[in-house]
Amino acid sequence: MARVYLARQESLGRNVALKVLNKFDKPTDAQRFLNEAHLIAALDHRNIITIHDIGALGERHYIAMEYLAGGDLEKRLTKPISVPAALEIVRVIGACLAFVHDQGVIHRDIKPANILFHTDGTPILTDFGIAKHNETDAQLTMDGTAVGSPYYLSPEQAECKPLDGRTDIYGLGVVLYEMLTGRKPFEGATPMETLVAHITEPAPPLPPQLSRFQPLLDRMLAKQADDRFESGAELVEEVIRVSSDNLPGRSSTPGRARSQGKVRASGRRGARMRRYANVGAVALIMIAIAGYSSIRTFKIESHLQQAVHARDEQRLYFPENDNVLYHYQTVLKWDSGNDLAVNGLLETYIELADRSIANLQYGKARRYIEAGLELAPEDETLLKLQKNAHFFGDAPRRVANGFKSMFGFSDD
Repeated sequence: MARVYLARQESLGRNVALKVLNKFDKPTDAQRFLNEAHLIAALDHRNIITIHDIGALGERHYIAMEYLAGGDLEKRLTKPISVPAALEIVRVIGACLAFVHDQGVIHRDIKPANILFHTDGTPILTDFGIAKHNETDAQLTMDGTAVGSPYYLSPEQAECKPLDGRTDIYGLGVVLYEMLTGRKPFEGATPMETLVAHITEPAPPLPPQLSRFQPLLDRMLAKQADDRFESGAELVEEVIRVSSDNLPGRSSTPGRARSQGKVRASGRRGARMRRYANVGAVALIMIAIAGYSSIRTFKIESHLQQAVHARDEQRLYFPENDNVLYHYQTVLKWDSGNDLAVNGLLETYIELADRSIANLQYGKARRYIEAGLELAPEDETLLKLQKNAHFFGDAPRRVANGFKSMFGFSDD
């Protein structure tokens, strides 16, 4: 129906992804294409691709979108994906779907090719070409036709039954299985055999080393929508819980062992030096100070390196004693003014607060924000997040007060 090209927007000097509609046979083809542009533009979310422009040249309609240089998940699946990375993708896209579904939209085509990445690794959901808005798209659905990619269709899509947001959760479950195992869970010799497998075959078992994630996968790939997660937000909560419960901690690093060896060596040198006179005692003190400084510097550098490694693996707050927060906080115990640790903590608190707000966990968001403001009381991003957390967290009370006022109730 459409092709995507890498193009250059000369007026702003930036690359864009230009989606061009092929010559269409039916007026509804063009209408669907334009609906996609308007739909994405209305879905203002950090993990949904951004629309720059829509237009037409003659009979050729086009959508100009942000260009994402990080590629797509389909290409990344040619190499193994770590369990933490796979779970983080599911968490981010799950939170994005929670937002999409709250707007009354069903994506209907969740698959690796439709999950793109910024250069920093942030997942972005794209291609709403067959998405359905519950209110405005009723006349454009393909009645009696299974719409989407056969490998990622939900059973209800395969049977052309009514859909809701849980069909996207099923598609994301297929993506999770593929990320964890490197293969698709249902793959027939023909598209029809694949559709039948979605309807009739149970979710395949994960390899033994990944069996702890089987309950999560079984629920995402449940044949009946009622047996799946009720919403993207519920899925996100479970992914966070499973990640926290099951990701193993790492053993002590060689750096820690070397540090301990230096401490013991300093102790032995000190014992020998105590036999000397006062001049020797002064020398001992100087050596001890130098040794302590060396150990301190080594520990700081070690924890800073481990913090970077933990961030690469998205271990922001778990497992205990081996996560981003732990390593940066440990550095500040040794060096309270360390700029790298302070900035690293601020970035992490901001990210965790932002995630918590997206997951409707306003109390948790406020705790992260308060911790960040202790380091930087005037940080604009944290102050904005604080305002958002208060506004959205206070919404139930405002709604309740509105109902009381509407119906003349009082608190007495």
